[in-house]
Amino acid sequence: MVKRKTAEDSSADETDGADEGTGTEDGPPLALLGRLKDGRNDAAAVQQTLQQLHTLCDDSASTRILLGCAGACEAVVTIMQAHENDSRIQQQSAVVLKSLCCLNPINAKKAVNGGACQALNFAKLRTVGALEALAQGMRAHLNSAEVQRVSAQAIMKLCAYDSACQTVAGDAGACQAVIAGMQAHAADAEVLLEGAWALTALTDGSDANCARIGSGGGCETLVAAMRAVPNAAQVQHFAMTALLFLCWHSDDNGCTIVNTGGVAAMLTAMQMHAGNAVLQQRSALVIATLAREDSARAAAFGSLGVCEAMLAAMRTSPDATQLHMFCTDALRCLCEGSADNVLRIGAVAGWGTLLDSLRAHVDCVCAQHYSPRVLALLCAAGGADACYHIVAAGGCEAVTASMRAHMDASDIQHECAAALAALDHPRVLRSCLTALRVLCERGGGNVAAWLGAAGACAAAAAAMHIHFEDDAAVQELGGRAVAALCTAGTPNGAALRDAGACEALVACMHTYPGNAELHRYACDAMRRLGRAADANAARLREAGAMEAAAAAHRAALATATSAAQAVASLSGDGGDDVIAQLMNTIGRMQQEAFQASSLFNAQQSQMSILWQALDAATRGRPHAPLPAPFFQAPAHFGAPYG
Repeated sequence: MVKRKTAEDSSADETDGADEGTGTEDGPPLALLGRLKDGRNDAAAVQQTLQQLHTLCDDSASTRILLGCAGACEAVVTIMQAHENDSRIQQQSAVVLKSLCCLNPINAKKAVNGGACQALNFAKLRTVGALEALAQGMRAHLNSAEVQRVSAQAIMKLCAYDSACQTVAGDAGACQAVIAGMQAHAADAEVLLEGAWALTALTDGSDANCARIGSGGGCETLVAAMRAVPNAAQVQHFAMTALLFLCWHSDDNGCTIVNTGGVAAMLTAMQMHAGNAVLQQRSALVIATLAREDSARAAAFGSLGVCEAMLAAMRTSPDATQLHMFCTDALRCLCEGSADNVLRIGAVAGWGTLLDSLRAHVDCVCAQHYSPRVLALLCAAGGADACYHIVAAGGCEAVTASMRAHMDASDIQHECAAALAALDHPRVLRSCLTALRVLCERGGGNVAAWLGAAGACAAAAAAMHIHFEDDAAVQELGGRAVAALCTAGTPNGAALRDAGACEALVACMHTYPGNAELHRYACDAMRRLGRAADANAARLREAGAMEAAAAAHRAALATATSAAQAVASLSGDGGDDVIAQLMNTIGRMQQEAFQASSLFNAQQSQMSILWQALDAATRGRPHAPLPAPFFQAPAHFGAPYG
């Protein structure tokens, strides 16, 4: 009796290169093969020899190669054809065929594709009729669970690593034979496992086999297998994998899966195997594929509890990056298809799970793309209450951290910006403005131009207008964002002017007269904005930028240079007050330098800026007399105005 092995045993089969066991007490491998050929008409002798050959092949890779080269593949197929009605010989022959093509899964593809010696067995089995014999044996002995199990396993072994075998198997009727075997033994977990695994190997990358299996009842059979043995994790896994390949191939297969209760079966599997991250991610991938761009399915799946199942899987396996990637994709598809699903996620505080995922898997591009999209939908559907909860849970920080981590990924930037825009809250605006500034500063002109085209200029100006009286931090960060957006070579200067950034900068300086840090950034933004376009300088002057800069210049030494630079960029009549302040500052610095008998480099730079500002402030009236500074220094201490 051949030892009954399951699919779990296949991954533990011997590794390639083992040389032990090239013979037994019954004789060396070639002698056994000769005995099989000579006694092929003696059923009892054939059974005994097949058992011995199976043992030898299982023990040694070198023996498999030796036997393959000596004609074992052809001999076993001939035996199957000669004893078609003997279920025991069919079963044992299938076991030997499986052993002859057994490869270590890690090295299998390399061996087959690279022309290793053992790959010769694949080619021989494919060309001598092994797959046809296996399919015929399954059809002839439909009621034998052993024949169905080992034949399906042999088909899987041959097709999993060789696409040519897939084609031959499909043409030989192997797809229909496997389906029939699963249907005939619908409660046998081992037959269902090997059958689901064989269907996975047959469908992987083969459109022809997917069509055969889809039209031949394969979808219904796989769903029935999942329902029949819900405790069998491997049956669930391989059945879902085969279903995934089938629905990738054709939406008709997807409809069949949905109509036969496939999603409900997957949910049951997810609940019963909550700790199996691979099974969970497989379920999420199938559900995302089925729900994508299909609002009716998305709504139906939501009513079954799919949203809650995805969130539960993410919470159970917080470190499983691929699981989070597939689950967030599934949630995105479900929410885009049904507003009710968005509310379902909000009802169970799903934003917390999404934010945890966003923080934990910051390097996963897909997860960073999908989670902000769902957060934005939550804000849109849940209103102020949802926004409050997301902000309180650290949503602003998580989303902006994602933006900083993926500055070169425009899709992530887009989804994150949309999520931030949906969170109507000063704290969100602060994070968003910071993100805009950092992106522009680190990404350069290309990123600044992209952000401007995406509406960043209008967003920055609007943030300053909305919160100009109640949040100095928004004003300061807004000024810094405006300055960063004014990158040379971009059209952002005009966009900022049209959005009201000029007036916003002046207003924030008037609103917070004692905030030197805010004034410094606002003056820097005015300087850059004024230089971006002549129309900007005129607009700033009309808004009172000269006076605001003069007030900042007068109020604090920390803002004097920034204010002077802002005035220098505006190129217009600053009025007597501005001119007098600039001249008095120049005079004060000249006096300090005269007393120290020298000008330091920093002082020289600041003096140069002040003279430029004075030149700009008086440009509108070149022949008017200048107010005298309170101290007149010798000519060599800073160039006199002339």
